[in-house]
Amino acid sequence: MARVNVIIVRAFEFLFFVLFTYLILVYGGILLLLPLDLVVQIINLLDFVFGDHGFLYAFFAVATVAALAYRIYKMPMLWKAILDTGCALARLGYEQNRHFEAMIQSFGEDEPENNTSASDQDQN
Repeated sequence: MARVNVIIVRAFEFLFFVLFTYLILVYGGILLLLPLDLVVQIINLLDFVFGDHGFLYAFFAVATVAALAYRIYKMPMLWKAILDTGCALARLGYEQNRHFEAMIQSFGEDEPENNTSASDQDQN
């Protein structure tokens, strides 16, 4: 019965590992792709409002997003809050993995060690 419990816990441990890995990758991807998306949206907005001069709008959009990124960089509490959220997510995933490992260890302690083989019983 303990082996079945260990298999079930290992399956859930794997599922949680995949879930938290996915969440951390999505979080990092959002942080990396959000400025690029802002550049594209500003270019599309300027192209819609003023017409076909996309190359000039790209310079303006990159400068605007760079200025916004610089303003965020100048606010250390905001930047720290953004990074702390990602670190807390990674820490939560690590703690969940430790809980699963503790459950697996407790299953091993519940079963009495009964490792006598047939040859040991024949000798007695």
